[in-house]
Order: sequence, then structure tokens, then C-alpha cells
Amino acid sequence: MLILIDLVDILKIQPKTLIKVFHLAGLALGLGGAILLDMLAIRFLIKQRISKEFYEIFKHSSQVVFWGLCVLWLSGIAYLIYYCLADHHSLSNQKVWAKLFIVVILSVNGWWIHHRILPLIQNNINGYLFKTLSVNQRRVLLCSSVISILSWGIPLLLGACKELNFCISAFTILFIYFSLLILGLIIACSLPKYFHSFK
Repeated sequence: MLILIDLVDILKIQPKTLIKVFHLAGLALGLGGAILLDMLAIRFLIKQRISKEFYEIFKHSSQVVFWGLCVLWLSGIAYLIYYCLADHHSLSNQKVWAKLFIVVILSVNGWWIHHRILPLIQNNINGYLFKTLSVNQRRVLLCSSVISILSWGIPLLLGACKELNFCISAFTILFIYFSLLILGLIIACSLPKYFHSFK
């Protein structure tokens, strides 16, 4: 009997709660995969030879990020549908639209990594990636990494900071995001000149 009562209580879970679970799962997969990719890059791309095994790990990690992004999009769309049907007031929360804009940038960057960065790594199996790339190619690689980490991390912080609901504009959020992004890109573009010793 107690089990049946518990099952009934479970069935009373609000749709928004279920959406939130999937949304957080997408963020966890994406951010976790992105951090793993960066750690692999730091360890292997600069000093160590790229093995076929490393490429497979890098490829599978990027697939984890891809599926995390898919879950993020699906749950985000589910949120918007829920807001339209049952919580129209939440559509006025500027955080929602700022996060949506950032996820669009994240998706474009993900496409770039899949179609440009992965083939670049594959073509340099058994070699030293930073030894064979031009300075501009190194900058593109590092900039993609910066965009990925920031574009996963900022939505996570926005989702965690409930205090910002309805009290901060999308413009302010995006201003902070782009300020951090520009700073990160400047640092990423300046780093390749310190890798000249690997040529």
C-alpha cells in the first residue's frame, strides 16, 4: 500500500520539474564533455603526439557534447511551450531570452568544431598538432574552446542564480557574456606565439 501511495505521489510531479531534470542533464553532459575536451587538448595537443586512441576519445567526447546540446534544445523548447500554456508570466523573464541567444552561439560553435576542428585533429594523427598548424589555425582551435566553455558555463550560472529572475535585462546579461568572451578570445589569440618552441 505504501508503495502505491508513493507511486501516486511520483505521478503528481509537475511537468516543469520533469523539464528541469532533462535541462540540467543536458547542461551536465555538455559542460562536462566540453571541460573534458579542453583537458585533453591541454594534455595532448601541445606536447604529446596525437594517437588514434586519443582521437577516438576526443571524437566520443564531442558526441557527448552534441547530445547534451540536443537535450538542452529539446528541454528549452519544452520550457517555452510550458510557459506559453501554463506560465505566461515567465516569458517576461529576460534570462530566458539571453540563455536562448547564448545557446544559438553554442550551437554554431558546435557545428564549427564538428566540421572543422575534428577533421583537423584526424588529419594529424601520429603527429604533433600544434607543431603542424599555422598560428592562425592554433588561434581558431583555442578560440573555439573559449566559446564552448563560456557558452556552457554562463547558462549554467544563470539557471542556478534564481535571484536574477525578472530583475536583470537580457542586454546586461549579454553585455557581461560578450565582455568575458572578448577577453577570453584576446587571451586565446595571444597564446599561440608562446608555442613557437614546438615547431
